[in-house]
Amino acid sequence: MEDSIKPVGNPPRGWHMKNEYIDDDGNVFNKGDFLYNKEEQLLKKQVSKLRKQITELKIDKDFKLKTWDYNKSLNEYLELTKYIDEQIESLNKELRLIRPYETQNIPDGGEVMTLNEFKNSVKNGGFVDSDGYGLYVETSYEGTKEDPIEILKMTDVPIFPSDIKEKLLRYKLNKVVWFNK
Repeated sequence: MEDSIKPVGNPPRGWHMKNEYIDDDGNVFNKGDFLYNKEEQLLKKQVSKLRKQITELKIDKDFKLKTWDYNKSLNEYLELTKYIDEQIESLNKELRLIRPYETQNIPDGGEVMTLNEFKNSVKNGGFVDSDGYGLYVETSYEGTKEDPIEILKMTDVPIFPSDIKEKLLRYKLNKVVWFNK
């Protein structure tokens, strides 16, 4: 239990005596003790569901490959699995938007820019999917309010120029690091 998390908003009198109290941010408390954040729990369930769907589609595709009649053409196989591949790609895009991520220091050779700068470069033809790859960057601050120090960490969440056109963006991560091929 995390005692340091206090309810957000104006909790009613006696909230700390209730078996379950949910504050304005979706934090769930039991008798005043923080249990979990409801939104984070829902995201975990959604991530799990998407990963399960992707796994099931991959198993289906593997089964089709194992039972494939090799007297047929490659084009027939590709046509048979095209729909599955499109579904997997769509689910992976959705998963990229919500899954948890790991961070690490940004290596040399990457160009860091704001998400808006990246979007404008893509719209002006500066980046296409085949040029290289991008990863979202997490921004945090240390120091004082008067003299903040920006800390940038690269995530393991890819961003592609085609994501801009499809409006598939993680807006909470407002910077991108781009690596040319």
